[in-house]
Amino acid sequence: MMRFFRGGVLIKVAVVGCGWTGSLLAYLLPQQGCKVDVFELASQPTVVCACGIPFDFLHDLAKSVGLSADDYVFWRFGTLTLNLDGKTRTIQNSNLCTFDKLRFMTDLVKASEATFKWGTRFQPEDATIYDIVVDATGTRQVLGKLP
Repeated sequence: MMRFFRGGVLIKVAVVGCGWTGSLLAYLLPQQGCKVDVFELASQPTVVCACGIPFDFLHDLAKSVGLSADDYVFWRFGTLTLNLDGKTRTIQNSNLCTFDKLRFMTDLVKASEATFKWGTRFQPEDATIYDIVVDATGTRQVLGKLP
């Protein structure tokens, strides 16, 4: 296992937000030897949007974290028909799927070695005790909006 050190000490990471990206980081970074604290305003993982992704990507991702994509798939698209600006386009064998994103995230959180600070807002002064702060909120809560 590769371990990340800074000055002989394991890197301490704050992940702000425990959605899709935050839950993946919470699982993966401790596997690489990082000390990880996850700050999440909600009291448990929550899903804000649906997720449709290529099945091959979900399959590879799930396999990399010890899960089976087939356990999460709701529906695999064989044919996808789009109507954009009055023009219909059909895509055969699109490889897209929809899946149970909440269950996938919850399973990652359960298997994670990170410390979860549910119902806790990350404060700027907290940044001083971490080597890296990752804004995984999707709303740029920590970093602010881009111009």
